[in-house]
Amino acid sequence: MAILTKRRVGLVVSVVVGLAALAQAIQPPPPPLGKADKAGAWQTKAVPAQVRTLLARACADCHSNDTNWPWYARLSPGSWLMSDHVSRGRRRLNFSIEYTLDEEEIGEIVEAAGNGSMPPPSYLWMHPEARLSESDKALLNRWWMGDLTE
Repeated sequence: MAILTKRRVGLVVSVVVGLAALAQAIQPPPPPLGKADKAGAWQTKAVPAQVRTLLARACADCHSNDTNWPWYARLSPGSWLMSDHVSRGRRRLNFSIEYTLDEEEIGEIVEAAGNGSMPPPSYLWMHPEARLSESDKALLNRWWMGDLTE
């Protein structure tokens, strides 16, 4: 009986290891970069330096062409999730190719930051530095209200 159990455990372990190896072999293609033929909006004087710094820290990995892919982004199934998040983020707003940010777009950024939907909690697990403080949210709000200049 013990030999049969050891064989079953060995078979289960072998199957799990085989599936994990197969999952690593199947990697998603990198999300497409948006065409950036001139400086993005966040690289212009329209975005004050302190807001630019905040956007780079909390938003750039998913909402620009400047994604920093950490080592674990190459491990499945995390690579699939990250690729999907970045693709959706760039489609929604890509600071590298948006040449101007109108009041409505800035308002959407402020709203998403204020209600906690951005950065998403799943991103903050591995990137706690992207968490927005109340002063960060206030800075974004002042930018939206036009009370912030370079």
